[in-house]
Amino acid sequence: MNDILFRFGKFPPLAACFLAAGLLLGAAAPRGVSQGGPPSQPATLRVHIQGPIGWPQVALVSRALREVQAGEAAMVVLELDTPGGRLDATRQLVTMVQAIRKSRVQVVSFVNSQAYSGGAILALSTGRIYMTPSGVIGDAYPIQMDALGRPKEIPEGIRSKEISALRSMMRSLALSFPEGRRKAVSVLAEGMVDPTMEIRKVQVKDKQGVTTVRVLTREQEDLLVEQGYQVKPLALICDSRSLVTLTAPQALDLGVSDGTVEDFSGLLSLFNVDPSEVKELHPTATEKFVDFLESISFLLLMGGLLFGMVALKIPGFGVPEVLSLVCFFLLFLAHYYAGLAGWLEPLLFLGGVALILLELFVIPGTFVVGGIGVLMALAGLVLSFQSFIIPENGMQTLYLEENLQYFVAAVLLLIAGGFLIAKLLPGLPLFHKVILESPGGPGRFTGQAEARVLLESEAVKPGKRGKALSPLRPAGRAEFEGEILDVQTEGEFLGPGTELVILRVESNKVVVKRLEEERGRKS
Repeated sequence: MNDILFRFGKFPPLAACFLAAGLLLGAAAPRGVSQGGPPSQPATLRVHIQGPIGWPQVALVSRALREVQAGEAAMVVLELDTPGGRLDATRQLVTMVQAIRKSRVQVVSFVNSQAYSGGAILALSTGRIYMTPSGVIGDAYPIQMDALGRPKEIPEGIRSKEISALRSMMRSLALSFPEGRRKAVSVLAEGMVDPTMEIRKVQVKDKQGVTTVRVLTREQEDLLVEQGYQVKPLALICDSRSLVTLTAPQALDLGVSDGTVEDFSGLLSLFNVDPSEVKELHPTATEKFVDFLESISFLLLMGGLLFGMVALKIPGFGVPEVLSLVCFFLLFLAHYYAGLAGWLEPLLFLGGVALILLELFVIPGTFVVGGIGVLMALAGLVLSFQSFIIPENGMQTLYLEENLQYFVAAVLLLIAGGFLIAKLLPGLPLFHKVILESPGGPGRFTGQAEARVLLESEAVKPGKRGKALSPLRPAGRAEFEGEILDVQTEGEFLGPGTELVILRVESNKVVVKRLEEERGRKS
């Protein structure tokens, strides 16, 4: 590997690897137009939305949308068995469902067991819901997840705004239902996100004596009474301290559900669909793998930073660089696939890395170029953890604060990791051959105490000649009469093997320059 240890140090192979990673990133992204021959007979798509809602489900419904746009789907059934999940992912799913509905392809929700939180919102977005006898739907209260995936309360000011926004969203989703059921569905849907609403099923008798059964909030009841209507409570759906959660019989009775079926076959029979015409859509292995990468994104971030730190301490290009590249590539791949990052984020990161390498190997000592590079790389990493650039609401501000907390934790762990690397790395067999040892033998490296002993010896005096063992940029390792020392130039970059002469010794610092005889030969 000595052939790459010239003036530009590690830059060319590192840049090549990042370029290859960028090309692979584009090739792996599922955002392009699907390939294939002429469309087959339109099928009924059975889309399985199981487990926590996240980016695999977004990719799944995106595939269904592409098939609809290609004319390959006659109907889409979202089979729901989910406790909910990410609100941003749920909103993307709702947008795609609305796109499917606009294409005149029928979308049906089939609640097979449970549709809580994001699952309830997604089911309502279809405007047509069927449930199994044991199915449950509701409880879409917004919560925030911490770095360990545990739920926690949203701050009061932001929570009230988010609930208000969700109530508005629920009212708009109720418009997907038949006109005679919209008002009841709207009230119930709002009650799924706002725990302060008391909702009852009541009998209302107007001034002409006409009796109807309605679903109303307590405020709506009081208003009708003031207007002279007779209101008789029939059933309490939820009090002012709970959220609307409906069983299959309740959902059918209150107009949220269109019907109850025993299983998926029963649903197909309602629509006269032949089971042979059903096409199953499950998350692919790739989608599950990317979801796994997304779940360990913090570890990938830490791995990329730590291996990058090790790479800077070891001459040449080898294992640490490759591992750092792999970690960052997988991190950006997961975030790109999830829709959190586009091309801006990896380009910012790569540009920042390029400037850092320029500072280290080409124009050392300026700090300005390297500082800009660090800021660009950090900006690319932070932005890759979120789907926006500048926060536009309270929840996005929370996401940004959470991401910044991740990076503060990463910096603290990086400092601790750097300390451990400095202590443990020299003794690890994997790195033993690429780190310069002191004359004391394997496992011993020049520390402050040993440096003072060497500097006080007669072998380390101004005018002594030696040879660079590593690139001096401007600091590195050199050998003088069998002694290996940390040295530095006065700013000049020198490659390994360069003949050196000691200029002066300051405390435990050895300042060297290129031997004039060799400079003459070079010229």
